[in-house]
Order: sequence, then structure tokens, then C-alpha cells
Amino acid sequence: MTTDTGLAPELTVFAVPSPAMADRERTLEDLRILVDVRRVYQIRWTPELVASNVARFYRQRPRAAGPTRAVDARLLVVTAVDRTPRAEPRTGRRSAGASATLVAATQALRTSTAQAAAVRASTGPEAARDLMLLLGTDVRSHLDENRQPWDGRIDEVHRDLTGARGWTSASELFHALNHTVRWVVLRNFEQMPHCLHVGSHEDVDMLTDDYPETIRVMNARPNVRCLPRWGGPHWVDIGGQDMWFDVRFVGDGYYDPRWAAHILDRRVWNEHGFYAPNAEDYLETLAYHAVVHKRAFAADYRPRLAGMAAALERSGWDAAELADPRRMKALLDGILDRRGYRYCRPRDVNVFYNFAATGHRLPRVRRKLAGIARKALRVAYRLQQPLRERYWRTRDALGVRTPSLDGILPPAPSR
Repeated sequence: MTTDTGLAPELTVFAVPSPAMADRERTLEDLRILVDVRRVYQIRWTPELVASNVARFYRQRPRAAGPTRAVDARLLVVTAVDRTPRAEPRTGRRSAGASATLVAATQALRTSTAQAAAVRASTGPEAARDLMLLLGTDVRSHLDENRQPWDGRIDEVHRDLTGARGWTSASELFHALNHTVRWVVLRNFEQMPHCLHVGSHEDVDMLTDDYPETIRVMNARPNVRCLPRWGGPHWVDIGGQDMWFDVRFVGDGYYDPRWAAHILDRRVWNEHGFYAPNAEDYLETLAYHAVVHKRAFAADYRPRLAGMAAALERSGWDAAELADPRRMKALLDGILDRRGYRYCRPRDVNVFYNFAATGHRLPRVRRKLAGIARKALRVAYRLQQPLRERYWRTRDALGVRTPSLDGILPPAPSR
């Protein structure tokens, strides 16, 4: 359906903590007056996964003190088309605003349930994210399958958030990421999604501009070496096996922040179902990684870089010439100078930083100090973790027993 403004219909997703039967009927009638309802679902979550589902969907930290009080195991989900979509463009991942109709519909939902704070209404990229997590489908497919107004049937669905119990395949994970966040596989993707490993490279290196949301969507768990706020190694369950993903983000120093942002801006679609760097960024980021993030320039990188450069018709990248570290450093310096980027030291202490290759004075001393700092930070994090958990358990227990304190106590972090 198109409106008088000529704009394409925009999907809205409403999620309401399951109201009583009488309230549910009134809620749906209110919505039908304001928007074109397409489908209605009564979603039932697995009781033991309610807390983690709530944390992922509402961008919360999982509560430590029993079942969450935000929503129970049931959620009423309504998909609809706004009759008066906004003409203004939207910017960023979240919507730039909401139409008066959407505001009115959301207010009607919140007045019809005792858990008003847990009512969620989303449009644009946020609706795409909610639809993928709640129902495992994308907006275009959903609208194509539901062109007619709602017929009054409420579909009973027993499912947890997409990926709640892990992923059946890498393709399923990539599909979810494609419709929820901006991301890119940085390298070694030639055999993906059928194989996530290439030769001795046993991790998946990826980049995003929304690290917390990417981790939530992936349902990833930090590796024991990971200091979560700085990104890095995470485990993701795929097909019953833990697969290692190194998650990098804009601003983490893995690459110059401007370069990282440009990689995402210039990303290209890979026919195998994921996003990859364009050919130039792939060559240049791989060269940077081989020089800056490695103790020595590995022999297996030389033929790869030479072949990629030949495909781009770049001279001076013969495999034999790349065996000379000074030649490789000169090529990399030229790339950074031409692009206006700089060498950056990663905030993730697990990433090796080659002080000698990047021109620092006293590189061996700096390397030794970096190793000491890495060990100290890991130990400090492990010592602080039990204290953090105890604090949040106490906070959650107080919030459950005395709801009025929940607005006074410090807010829980999003991760």
C-alpha cells in the first residue's frame, strides 16, 4: 500500500508485554484505528531464556536476581504499516523521529498495560532489527508475505530471540547481522560461509560501528583473554561449536578511526551472503595488518598481497620485492600518506603492535612494557569481575524487592 504522499509503506513493529485477554482485545482495536495492522503474534519464550532474551531485545544487562520483571515469558508482537509515514530522511541506525500516528499508537499501548516501560515501538532500521530478533525475518520479506490487512487471527509462536541457543550455520548468523548492524568481514573470507577458517587463520576478523549491538545480535561471549570494553576475541556458538570472532569497532585503534569508518562506508556485498571490504581496502588493510599487527611479515602474505595488487594493476608489489621489510614499510607509508591516515595502537591489549615497524624509538623496551601492561590489565579485570557481579546482584535484588528504588539506583550498563 502507498499513501497519498507517494511514499512507500514503512513497517512498524510493536512489542507489548502480554496483557490480559480483555486488555489485549482493546489494545488491538486501538491499534487498528491508528495503523494498518498486518500480523499479530503471541510469542512465548522458554522460561530459562527469558532473562537473556530481555537483555538482548531491550539492550539491558542480564539481571542476576531471578526472573526479570520487565516482561514475562509472553510477548504480544504487532507488525503494522503507518498510514502517514514521515517524509523527512532518517539518519543513523536509530530513527530521526516518529510520526504523530506512531506516537499516538505507542501511547495507547502504554496506557493499556501495567508494564508501560517495556512497551517498544520501532520503525526504520530499528524495526528491521526487532523483526529479525523476534521472528527471524527481514522487512521486505515480511511485507511481501503480508500485503493484506490483518485478518483477526493471532498466531501463537513458541520461539526465543534469533540466535538465543546459538546459530545453525554461519549463513544464519550473517543474515541476522546484515539486517541489524553495519558490519564487514575484514579478511580471509574467501571460503565463507562454508568454512570460517583459511589456512592457519582460525578466527573471523570483523569490523562494526556499533560494538555493543553487534555483540548482542551475535549472542557472543567474551573470550577469557578479552577485556570487553575494548573489543577483541569472542566466542559464538555455530552448529554446536564455539567459533572465534575478533570483533573490531570504529574508534578502537585497530585502524585509524577515519579509515575504519571509510571501510564500512565503502564495503561491498559478497555474493555468499555477507559484506566485505572493497578491493582497495582489502589490499591496504591486509598489508597494514601484516606489518603492524604481526611480529614479522609472514611469508604467506607475500603472494596474497602480490596477487591482489596485480588485480588492481598496482606496480611495486611483486612477491620477491615484498620480502624486503623496508620495501613493505615504504609501500604502507605511501598508502597512509595518500589516504591521510595514521598508524594507531589498538586499545585491545591482545593485539600485537609492532613498534619497530611503525618507527617508534626503543621498540624492544616499548614491547616489554606493553607485555607487562597487558598482563596487569588482564589480572585486574579478573580480580574486579567478582566484585562487579556481586554489586549487580545486590542492585538487582534491591530493585526486585523495592521497585521504587530502580529509578534511583545507578543504571545497569548495556552490556
